[in-house]
Amino acid sequence: MKKNYQEACEKMIISQLMPVGIRSESVLQAMRTIPREAFLPQEFQLIAYAAKEIPLNKDRSIAEPIVIGKLMQACELDGSQNVLIIGDASGYVGVLLSENARHVTMVDKAIHIETVQKNLEICAKAQNKSFDNIAVLACENLLEYQPEDVFDVIIIHGAIRQMPEFLLKSLSPQGFLLSFIKKSYICEFTKAYYAIVPHATEPLLQKEILGECSLTQNADFNPKPTFKF
Repeated sequence: MKKNYQEACEKMIISQLMPVGIRSESVLQAMRTIPREAFLPQEFQLIAYAAKEIPLNKDRSIAEPIVIGKLMQACELDGSQNVLIIGDASGYVGVLLSENARHVTMVDKAIHIETVQKNLEICAKAQNKSFDNIAVLACENLLEYQPEDVFDVIIIHGAIRQMPEFLLKSLSPQGFLLSFIKKSYICEFTKAYYAIVPHATEPLLQKEILGECSLTQNADFNPKPTFKF
């Protein structure tokens, strides 16, 4: 990471992340290590560490640093978890998570996966490291994606209107799903998992609202309605 980007990254951590309670050293160190600018279009690299969401194309973006920091902190990764992230069109969040996860699987449409692979190569070269604990998979219909493995953490990047509960079937017994549910002008950062509750004979789905934020909708989880005549 070039000196000017290093300084901008440290200012981001001190002025944006730490004041809102993002203090996990493993999270902060990952954000120091992985160069955010390497995952952005060239025209946005100079504002890589600004407190804003940055567009990648007409319907995808990289969330602002605070949102990503809160997401990472909520994952509580300790090096033992298998993580699935869907819709990370740049690969940035997946690479950040790979710093503290056992394995990360990134799934997106082929057009975005090409970008993810390119960015991984750029980042690996810049960091002089390989990302052996990352797998990248293409899926043309994210709403129909059926994971073949079981994951401790599943993440959907980008705002969605409704939680795809079919993904919950791919959680480990102690696993959880993190998503951003669109509610009017804001998104509810939501954690979903199964838990034993009093008087229940089997685990029941629980949902926790971890906070609110603004985030661009993931168009592939929010298809436009079609009209039939």
